[in-house]
Amino acid sequence: MKLSEIRNELVADHAALRHEATHIEAEVQRILAGEPSLTELRAAMDRFAGRLATHNHHEESMLREELRNIDAWGPQREAFMDEEHAAEHADIARALTDSGRLSDPIEVARRVRATVERVIEHMRREEKEILHPDVLRDDVVTIMGASE
Repeated sequence: MKLSEIRNELVADHAALRHEATHIEAEVQRILAGEPSLTELRAAMDRFAGRLATHNHHEESMLREELRNIDAWGPQREAFMDEEHAAEHADIARALTDSGRLSDPIEVARRVRATVERVIEHMRREEKEILHPDVLRDDVVTIMGASE
């Protein structure tokens, strides 16, 4: 698969996750407006968490080898991806736990919103640092030294 095709597929995944986040935000707004039920927010967060985990696994499997070898900063990009994904999974797990443990719906809504905002910010940085067309290019140029 070409690097541009990988990039396009992963950016499309990000767009789908952003769309999923709009459902979470709608539930957050309902709770902040006084609807006390967390059932729909928990369900939306569960769906988001599952889709994010699937996306991250897919992204890592598609990019790991490519990032290592793409340029001199490849190992740093790979480390960035790994660190950010680990932090995302920890944040999502904490938000899911909090949504079941905390009794104040407004506090749960605020924590869930902050978690989703961090994920969206991560995707923005990833699109700039890893998925940018200047990084994942089909016309990779390498400099080869003389063989003698």
